[in-house]
Formats: sequence, structure tokens, C-alpha cells
Amino acid sequence: MAESKIVQPVIGSTIKEEDLWSCTTCMACVEQCPVMIDHVDKIVSMRQSLVLNQGKAPKETLDLYRNLENYQSPWNNPPSTRADWAKDLGIKVVSEGASDDFDVLYWVGCVASFDPRNQEIAKSVVKILKEANINFAILGSEEKCTGDPAKRTGNEYLAQTLASQNIETFKKHKVKDIITNCPHCFNSLKNDYRAMGYEVNAMHHSDYISNLLSTGKIRVKQDTTGEKYTYHDSCYLGRYNKIYDAPRKVIQNVSKNMVEMEMSGSKALCCGAGGGRLWMNETVGTKISHKRMDMADKTGATTLVTACPYCMTMLDDARKVTNREEKIKITDISELIAKNI
Repeated sequence: MAESKIVQPVIGSTIKEEDLWSCTTCMACVEQCPVMIDHVDKIVSMRQSLVLNQGKAPKETLDLYRNLENYQSPWNNPPSTRADWAKDLGIKVVSEGASDDFDVLYWVGCVASFDPRNQEIAKSVVKILKEANINFAILGSEEKCTGDPAKRTGNEYLAQTLASQNIETFKKHKVKDIITNCPHCFNSLKNDYRAMGYEVNAMHHSDYISNLLSTGKIRVKQDTTGEKYTYHDSCYLGRYNKIYDAPRKVIQNVSKNMVEMEMSGSKALCCGAGGGRLWMNETVGTKISHKRMDMADKTGATTLVTACPYCMTMLDDARKVTNREEKIKITDISELIAKNI
């Protein structure tokens, strides 16, 4: 019987595969949609069909899966090196024999564990927690990717495998409260894990630091250098979890000299890294990160503040490629506070 020309598969005919893989899962389409269509869930479901039913994905994504399976991180770094950044900092590392006598688990995340630039964010968080006398620990080699990159690129099986392993680790060490500097990890721990039946009190470091400041557990000096700040909203912090005020309050504790970009808050432009795009090459049109850096530059700000290691990676690269290294600095909110304690 001849194949019907009336019934055609959606993927490949109505929607091109390359369009599916271009999505950053930023949720802007859902935020703006007048009839509340959830485009992102449908796009991820179609990615799942490609990955799990047909074994199809961009080469970079297949490499990502291979690393997640073999190293429990998006890169081929041995798990034993996950806490190398923390050497000589006097931190409790659970995988190295530290007791479970801690109040808060600092979930570092893969990007801040292995990327040299983002390791500075992790060190700043540690400085803040120590200044506030918080009894905290990190998991070290027992920490695995939350599963976010796998989930958003359609490999639900791998995402749930990683999540299940982390959940067992939390149960083993009786983890109740978690702070993380990564909105992607935060969203997974808070929402994805809850959907799997496990609830943990996950906090993003912007909320946590804001609370430490408001309760007087840490104090900072005012910036009197005339530095002008602008803040970039992370999609997974803002549109996914409605955290807009806390990062701004943190910045304002250091300086009131702050200006918003033309697209901010719920209408902020994505950095281009979500949905697994951090590990894929952007080859069509102007890069999203370059557009966002243009917006930051137009404010006249001398420092761009982020609250996400993905955003830091994308925007710092855009800053260098567009020759703005001397014009505008980039820092995470934790670095801003740690510098001014």
C-alpha cells in the first residue's frame, strides 16, 4: 500500500529538525503567548522523539551524552577532579570523608567545577558562606550533573538516570537544604526532581545572598568608584522561577548606580546557552550573546552582572569577540559581594 501523502510526520515536514535544535528553551515564547501555549514542552518532546526513537541529534549533543554517561558531566573531566578548585580552601568535601554534620549543601554544578572562569564564582560563594559562618559542605566527586542538559536536549532516559543517582546521594547524606549558583541546576533540583517525587529545599545563591545581607549576617561596603552596573536576567532564574528582585537587591547593596537594559525582567533576551545550546555551535545569523552584549553596551554600564555560569560563559565570550574587554567588565553577583565584604 502506497504511503499516504496526506498524513506526514510533523518533524521534518511541518517543523524542520534544525529549527528544533535552535531552541534555547528560554520560555520567552510562552511568556509572550496570549493564549498560553507551552511551546517549550512540545519542542523538548519532539527532541525526545528524535533522540530516543530515531537516535538523531547534532554531533555536539551526542558527544555531550557520551560525556554525561562516562564522566557524569558535560565534559570528559574525571569525576575525581570535580573538587580540585576547592583545594586549600578548608571546605568540607563529603567524598573525601567529611562527616554529614553540615546544615547546607553547596551544589557547585559542572560549569563552576570545571571551567576556570566560573571556578571564581564557586570560590566567591565559599568566601560568602564562610563570612556568614554557614556550616556547609560540597559533595566533591559524589556530585553528578543534575541531568538538565540531557533533559532539555531530549534524552529523558539519561536525565532521569543522573537525577536518580543524585537523589540517592541526597538520601544517603540526609541532605535537606541546598544552595547553588547555577539556575539550571537550581531549576532541576527544585522542579524536575519534585516531578520525580523527591523534594529538597533548593535555593539559588542570589536569594540566599540577599537573605544574608538583609539579616546582617554579611555586610558589604558601598562602591564609591563611580562604577555603573547593569544586570542580565537568566532565563532559568527569571522566566522559569520568577526570581527577578533578589539579584537586583544584591547589586543595590553595593551600588545604587544601576541601569536596566532595554529588554529586562520577564522580557529579557536569552544569552543563547539554554536547551543544551552551550555545547552546540551557533552558525546562523547574529549570535544571541552578541545581541545581548550590544544591549548591555548601549546602557553605558561599565560592569555587566550575571547570576548564572552559562550566561557568564556566553557573555564573557561575546565581550571578547566584539572587542569590549576594555570597555565593560563582567562579574557574577557572588563575586561582586565577595569583593566588597
